[in-house]
Amino acid sequence: GAALTDAADDPVPADVDAMLDALKKEMLAEGLSVTVHAFPGRAADAILDVAEAEHADAIVVGNRGVQGSRPSLGSVPLNLLQHAHCTVIVFPTSTTGDEATQPPST
Repeated sequence: GAALTDAADDPVPADVDAMLDALKKEMLAEGLSVTVHAFPGRAADAILDVAEAEHADAIVVGNRGVQGSRPSLGSVPLNLLQHAHCTVIVFPTSTTGDEATQPPST
């Protein structure tokens, strides 16, 4: 795919690596086996390339997409559902009631 070859020389921002390392530590602490990957470029292409290279059994991704009056499936999970050669699990990352759980702004 294009993501690993076209953008392979672009550096991944340090904050992205730090965030992934923190998430990996949290998951390992819960007893999960996890490998993280960070590649610049189009997210869906990079995810599909890594899933293929790693012979992934599944891709787990959030549903967050264009926000509006109705929940929608984002372009990345939609692309993964259409093109992945493994199971794709899409879980809700936002709901229309998110505002009710946020503290009031001051």
